[in-house]
Amino acid sequence: MSVVDEEVSAFVENMTSTYNQKMTTAVRENFTDDYFDSLGGPEAVMKKQFPAQAWREFYNGTLPPARQMTQVYELGEPYGRDRDIIVGLGKQLSDEVKHARILANLSEELGTSCDLATWEGENYDKFVSKCRTTTEWDEPHHIAAGLQCSTEIIAARTLERIGEYVEDDYPDITASLRDIAADEGDHIHVGRLIMKRFASPDELDTLDEIAERKYDAAVSVLESL
Repeated sequence: MSVVDEEVSAFVENMTSTYNQKMTTAVRENFTDDYFDSLGGPEAVMKKQFPAQAWREFYNGTLPPARQMTQVYELGEPYGRDRDIIVGLGKQLSDEVKHARILANLSEELGTSCDLATWEGENYDKFVSKCRTTTEWDEPHHIAAGLQCSTEIIAARTLERIGEYVEDDYPDITASLRDIAADEGDHIHVGRLIMKRFASPDELDTLDEIAERKYDAAVSVLESL
C-alpha cells in the first residue's frame, strides 16, 4: 500500500469510528425513555416512528447508492476492479427496500397508514433536505462521506433504541428491528471501499466538511421526530 493509500485508508477508518460514536450519542440523547414515555408508551412510539423510519430507509437508503452505482459505472471499472462495489451497492439497495417494506407493514399493522409514495409527516421538509444533503454530489466518495462512512449508522442505532424500549411488550417487533440493524455493517463496508478507491489526500478536508454537514442535518431530523 502506498503512502497516499495509507493516508486515505486511515482517514476513512477514523471517520467511520468517529461518526459511529457521534451518531450513537445523538440517538441516546434524543430518544430517552422519558421522551418515549411522553409520546404515550411503546405503541405510540412505534406509530409515530415507523412511518418516518420507513421513509428514511427508502429514500435515504436507495437514492444515494443508486446514484453511486451510476457514478462508479461512469468513473470506475464496473466490470473489473470495482465489481465488489457494484455488488455491494446492489445489496444495499435490496436491503433498504426490504427494510422500508418491513417498517411500512409494521406501521400498517399498528393502524398507521404508510404509503411511501404519498406519506408526508411532520417536518417533511427536513427529511427531504437531509436526503438531498446526502444524494446531490457528483462523485461516489462524496456521497459515501455523507452516508455510509458517517451517518449511515444512525438508522441502526435508532431502530436498536426503539427495539430496546418496546421489547417487553413487543419482542417479535424488537427482533425484526434488530434484523434490520444488522444489515447496516455491509453498507458501511461498501462505503469504505468507495472512499478508499476513489478519494485522494487533497480531498480529505472536503470529505470531512460533507460528513459534518450531513451529521448536522441528521441531528436536526432526530430533534424533529
